[in-house]
Amino acid sequence: MNKKSKKVVFGLLLFTLLCSLAACGKDGSKNESVKEMQEEETEGGHEPITIIRSNDLITEEFVNALHKVYPEINLQIVSYGGRNGSGQAQYSMEMDDMTDIYVTSKAFNKELMPERLVDLANYDFINSYSTFLLNSLDVKGGIYLLPTGYTVAGMFYNKTIMQENGWSVPDSFEELLALAPEIEAAGYQPFANAISLEGYPFNYFFSLGNTIYFGTQDGVQWKENFPKGKASAAGNEGLEEVVQYYNEWIENGIITNEHMSTEEYLESGNVVFYLCLGLPSYEYETEDGKTYEFGIMPWLSRDGSNNMLTQDVPRYFGLNKHLEEEGNEQKLEDALHVLEFLSSEAGQEAIMSMAATNLYASPLNMDEISEDHPYQEVADVINSGHTVQQVFVGWEDILIPVARDMRAVITGELSADELLEKLDETYNETAQLGIRAQIRMNCLKSWTRPIMGLLIWERLICMGH
Repeated sequence: MNKKSKKVVFGLLLFTLLCSLAACGKDGSKNESVKEMQEEETEGGHEPITIIRSNDLITEEFVNALHKVYPEINLQIVSYGGRNGSGQAQYSMEMDDMTDIYVTSKAFNKELMPERLVDLANYDFINSYSTFLLNSLDVKGGIYLLPTGYTVAGMFYNKTIMQENGWSVPDSFEELLALAPEIEAAGYQPFANAISLEGYPFNYFFSLGNTIYFGTQDGVQWKENFPKGKASAAGNEGLEEVVQYYNEWIENGIITNEHMSTEEYLESGNVVFYLCLGLPSYEYETEDGKTYEFGIMPWLSRDGSNNMLTQDVPRYFGLNKHLEEEGNEQKLEDALHVLEFLSSEAGQEAIMSMAATNLYASPLNMDEISEDHPYQEVADVINSGHTVQQVFVGWEDILIPVARDMRAVITGELSADELLEKLDETYNETAQLGIRAQIRMNCLKSWTRPIMGLLIWERLICMGH
């Protein structure tokens, strides 16, 4: 067989493989809901505007609520049956293959947003949103995504135990350390943490760092530049302070390598302060019938002057830049009306109808946190803007290896003084692997997109996950 024939055979084999991947799920079943969209304007109505259905976010309740306000809008659903909605959203923006209304779980590809999404900064409805959320979404003066309800995370504590013993919630790290011996003397365990996954030490490091450095302009810039190879860790004075503070929490037994699951913490009735990524409920009845209430407090700075919460938005909405092209005037107007509806109390209530709404706070500035909401006790922290976006975007390729370095300080395998140099070393090693992986990805992309589009690529990168 000559070289040309081999290339043809290889191409046919790859084409067959890609078609099979697109047609079948992991269990071999046929993917029957790739797209449900109309290509033509409905009779007597508006041309359809498309939006992706990811994790059942776009519900019948939402569509019905929208049509009560804008009955003329023809909202067409594009079903996504894959398991990696975040990856699909990121890839669709990279390939300029988005629905009219763009839905994403993370603010990916900020550098691409001006090219791919409509700038919403000059539309009145963005004034409905809390300033601290909009500030976190600012891209060189433009606003390209709007948030849904958000969650905040900090430290958690057993409110019932604290109240029964007459203890006040500490406002600083110094007060926390001072309270610990009193808690032990009363027969309770002061601290426990979840540590089973690599995301935990990563989260603890950055959450504590927010109280010192990562909430500053220099810290924000470092978080953006380090995973791009544009900044180092060693020699950064701000990071040196973060590492020192992180190590103090380890040395004082607040952060340990002994894992306690959330369920164990809720059931124990013996542990006061708990570190994790979030509680499923702020009230829990144990097997013996005892009911405990739990509270949330910010990550504590040393003297309490810069306590911080982390915040996370589960979904963002934006508009495809192609809607601004000539001939799309009606579609753009309808899509803007959808965002205008989302920017109302009724819209947020409808879009969050599938969520555990008591654990979310409204992104709208006119909505106050209710008295019975778990976040009420940290409302002052939220309203003062002492929240920092949870770190993830941009760090995807290096998060796990970097988190392992942070865990190594907890286990004693790495000293605090060695951590920053180790982070630089880990980045360089990971970057070299990433370059080789990107070459392979680009080869696959050149085959996949012309043949079958984004869903094939999602299958390729997500099989087995």
